[in-house]
Amino acid sequence: MNSSYVVMWPMATNGTYNYGSTISYEKGLVNFSNSQMSPGEAISSWKSKQDFDSNNAQFNQLPLLKEGEQYHIVVNAEVIPSDSVQVQINFLDTLGETIDGITTLSLDDYLKSPWEPKLMI
Repeated sequence: MNSSYVVMWPMATNGTYNYGSTISYEKGLVNFSNSQMSPGEAISSWKSKQDFDSNNAQFNQLPLLKEGEQYHIVVNAEVIPSDSVQVQINFLDTLGETIDGITTLSLDDYLKSPWEPKLMI
């Protein structure tokens, strides 16, 4: 059985690149623009682990993925210019350290969560 998990753009902007950004919310859509943003900066980020730091209180925003399972990621976005946004997914260990990652220019792609953790030094 396939199941879906919808992740929406957060109304709280603590996970969003705000410096020089124009962000508007209307009719369920988010408009984000920033002509001064450096390449490689994250526009927005979501987490699957609770962070109760008083400066960045967030709740779980993503489901926990199962090891070795395949997932279909779809980003519903109009990107101008095209191919100027990439999706980066980092897999973390229990200490919050990155053990693997996937980066794609496609806004509609499949990924497989890592089966065996990798030690990256």
